[in-house]
Amino acid sequence: LAPYVTFGTEELAETAVRACGDGNAVLLANHGALTWGKDLWQAFTRMETLERCAQIYLQVRALGTPQYLTPAQEQELHDYGVRLGNFEK
Repeated sequence: LAPYVTFGTEELAETAVRACGDGNAVLLANHGALTWGKDLWQAFTRMETLERCAQIYLQVRALGTPQYLTPAQEQELHDYGVRLGNFEK
């Protein structure tokens, strides 16, 4: 999540890059989300994934406290996605 910065400024771009780190998506406070990839299709797919995850998160929060994965579980899930060809290494 990137903090609020005035739209249309170089500072906003720099803030987005810093907030993202090595990731491929960032939420810009008071602006929305950005995703990117090797081509338009990958960026689009990542945006669809981000939006679906946000919907799931809101539904889970409505039911109570989310049960987060441990870092080891996250890595296992990521590695499985790589084996399926859904994620990059």
